[in-house]
Amino acid sequence: MRRILAALLSIITIGSTATAQHQPVSAFARMPDMDLVSLSPDGRHLAFLSEASGVRSLIVHTFETGVDQAIDVSTIRPNSLVWSSDTMLLLSSSNTGSFVGSRHIFDFSAVLAIDSRMVYALANC
Repeated sequence: MRRILAALLSIITIGSTATAQHQPVSAFARMPDMDLVSLSPDGRHLAFLSEASGVRSLIVHTFETGVDQAIDVSTIRPNSLVWSSDTMLLLSSSNTGSFVGSRHIFDFSAVLAIDSRMVYALANC
């Protein structure tokens, strides 16, 4: 039994050291390619956040057509994506700020309802 455990441990150790690569520190500080991924209840749409060329976008992918539709969300700070139905997506967002003359910092939140059938129309306004 000990031989089997020793053999498995050596295989795992050899395999993990052979594939290890050194990454620069900046690789750990950058945003992921996809964030807040959410699949619609009927499985026809996939919503996620993505960043390209400094522009953060909400992407809604439709599997039937293979089309990706995008809305620029660079000016807000999205917290979550949740489908409320097969076509309705809820995007919650928040930001912090203070009022003039106030020493307190306040959290401002909003929920945006986005109809996945209308994303193309919103993105091209």
